[in-house]
Amino acid sequence: MGENKSEREYWDQLAKRYDASLGPLGRPMIRAVKQVAEAAQGTDSVMEVAAGTGLFATTLAASANKVIATDYSGAMVEQLERKIDEAGLTNVRYEQADIYSLPYDPGIFGVVVAANVLHLVPDYPAALDAIRKTLKPGGLLVTPRFPHAFVMLPSFSASSTMLSLRLMIYCCRVMGFLL
Repeated sequence: MGENKSEREYWDQLAKRYDASLGPLGRPMIRAVKQVAEAAQGTDSVMEVAAGTGLFATTLAASANKVIATDYSGAMVEQLERKIDEAGLTNVRYEQADIYSLPYDPGIFGVVVAANVLHLVPDYPAALDAIRKTLKPGGLLVTPRFPHAFVMLPSFSASSTMLSLRLMIYCCRVMGFLL
């Protein structure tokens, strides 16, 4: 998510305990994962940005022919790799990639999943633009956001973001996404 070293270090340090930190989300999280998998059902290719440790990617594997799960934190990608390998998922590829500069050809994904991340990016329009470029015409951007109205990460002084759901919807419309 850009070049802010402190942000990357934060996610690298959180990687090993990230799954345990999601426990309080409980049933809403399970519902979100299921709904994302249903949205991707039968899709040839899916990309997940900011995949973290693979919570969505492992479920997406049953819905799509090919899943590419990315995260910009190397430690998150290591956890993701472990989880994918342990599950024996052969149709999921994991890569370290920044949401602003996705290294994929334009228009190759039928679905892009950006779960619980867009409210954290410092440059929301740039992230949406990078994602939009990778989507096939008529492709689907799925952006589940867990049950909070906004998030502020005070430790990220240079890029602290407080992005309301209303503002996210407005930005998506301005960027040309159909809602």
